[in-house]
Amino acid sequence: FTLGELYSNDYTFLGYFLDDLYRRNFGKAAGRPVRQLAGLTVADLRQRADDVISAPYAAPGINVGDPFLGVSCSDTRNPIGRLAWWQAGRRQDRSYPWFGSLWTWASAPCGGWSAVTKEDSFFGPFESTPANPILVVGNSHDPATPVQGARKFTTLFQGSRFLLMDGWGHGAIGNRCVTRQFDAYYSTGALPPEGRVCDPDRGLYAGGGFFRQSWRPQAG
Repeated sequence: FTLGELYSNDYTFLGYFLDDLYRRNFGKAAGRPVRQLAGLTVADLRQRADDVISAPYAAPGINVGDPFLGVSCSDTRNPIGRLAWWQAGRRQDRSYPWFGSLWTWASAPCGGWSAVTKEDSFFGPFESTPANPILVVGNSHDPATPVQGARKFTTLFQGSRFLLMDGWGHGAIGNRCVTRQFDAYYSTGALPPEGRVCDPDRGLYAGGGFFRQSWRPQAG
């Protein structure tokens, strides 16, 4: 659930949820069952967690599992035995605690992938000069696709330009500054100035009408 909420461009609901969970376990309400959080039942929360695992890049109700595996299994070579995923997951957890093994196990179906896809796989070289410069956007605090990957990608294609959205979450389309730059790029081919940085539209804990307004992130 936490992994899914980190994809958002503001963490108000995540903060509210963790704060409420803490209070119910260690505060005056400790020991009571968590029946409802911000209007959601326990069943709703479990469904949201399932949506994260089955479709982390899509809205709830959109199943992207099959195309996700179709692409990832085609472009990788994987072992067959489950022990390999177990060992890889433990290694990833040492570098990326809490989330490493989750993403490692997400590719486990590739171990029994039966489709013959080697002729469709591409392993490089990746450096090239495209017909048109590529506009690449990265978030400075993206927890899913770190910004250094976007910067590296930009260097692989001559003439490309990197645009930084100095914010959090996964994805930047919808940010007013980024959207203006994209509109200009797709309509005229104009790239933003070198080193352009877009600020987030709202704060990390921007709040909303259905959130408890008294909540604030606590130090520590």
